[in-house]
Amino acid sequence: MNTHMKRYSIFLALALCCGCITRVNYTQKTYASLVENEDETIEVSYTLPKITPTAKTKNMQEKGGVIISVELLPLTIERKVETERTAVTRDPSKPTHDRFEVKETPHYEVEGGAITFKIRVRNNEEVPLRLSSIGFALVIDGTQWSFPDEQIEEWNKGLILSGFEKEYTIKGPDIESLANTQVVYVLLNGVPTKYNQAGVVTKKSNFEWYYQCEHEQVTKEEVVKYRYESEIIRSEQCSSCKGSGKNPKSEVCSRCKGHGKLKGYGGSVVQCKKCTGTGKVYPTCTPCKGNGSIKYPESQNPRITSSVNWYGWRVKVVSVPSGAIATGYNPVKGEYEEIPHPTPFIYGWYRTKDKTYPITVELNGKKVKVLPLKADGNPCTRIQVDFTGDNPRVVVGTEVTE
Repeated sequence: MNTHMKRYSIFLALALCCGCITRVNYTQKTYASLVENEDETIEVSYTLPKITPTAKTKNMQEKGGVIISVELLPLTIERKVETERTAVTRDPSKPTHDRFEVKETPHYEVEGGAITFKIRVRNNEEVPLRLSSIGFALVIDGTQWSFPDEQIEEWNKGLILSGFEKEYTIKGPDIESLANTQVVYVLLNGVPTKYNQAGVVTKKSNFEWYYQCEHEQVTKEEVVKYRYESEIIRSEQCSSCKGSGKNPKSEVCSRCKGHGKLKGYGGSVVQCKKCTGTGKVYPTCTPCKGNGSIKYPESQNPRITSSVNWYGWRVKVVSVPSGAIATGYNPVKGEYEEIPHPTPFIYGWYRTKDKTYPITVELNGKKVKVLPLKADGNPCTRIQVDFTGDNPRVVVGTEVTE
């Protein structure tokens, strides 16, 4: 055998030895259980200012021909829910999705803004009553509260004809400012209550209302609710490559050195397949790794508690005659399943370090279990079962009898 033939024989032997086995691998991972909070009962408290008239105060007061009543409008208690949305551990069954915990916590707020008085004035005198001549004061714990100019202007424009009444809404300080308040005093100073025949005021009176302010602590039982949502991981088009996945800056083709053509067999010239004859190639975009978009995950991957490495190779399953049905172990599902294609077919066979799973081949009620292993335990890439006799005979592979 000449040198050329020896080299060819060695190359062929190496190719058959190394290239005949196509390896397959799979890592089976077990993840920690997903933590989900259950709804919980809590106590929610809030402070409610209670402003009530004292014993010596009457809501409706009459002096001379003037009747005035003051009513404190009730406060509004509103139940609100605060929502918190937090990224939590990703669900391993949805690796392309972020997972969020939504927490809903109820609370109460005292609405209404400012304490508000509704004042109703009736004039039974024979002379129109001008409110501009009446002083209005709101005193809180001995300090007079200043009304906004727009409220003073509205009050001063008031005119009540004989036999009529009008209603005014007066807003005081914000409810929050009453936290340490004890006494609220309302005064209408210098109200004309008596006139002579010429319509001149002969008597003025004061109308007064005293209120006591207390703060009640209210506690209610509520439920904090939890729910969990999944969303596809947010992604944005890569700004570097504008979504193409390729670096916009070209490079010289390393195969044809920028010529766009290569020498073929027999001295012929062919187009370079790598650059399609342009002499230029566009490298994969680094920021997006060729995807054209960049993902921005918010959830963390789940913790792996254990893993099992499955390994094996691709096996051609053949039967004589053809058409046998085979069953193999699927490590992803963790169970045996029927292979949907009758023989012959190529099948990815897996095993673990400690255990092998035979392939069951069946035809016309005859069944046999086979491992794609040689007698010495080395792998073989083909199993063959002969069903022409009374019992199936394993031609290639190792029969499992137990």
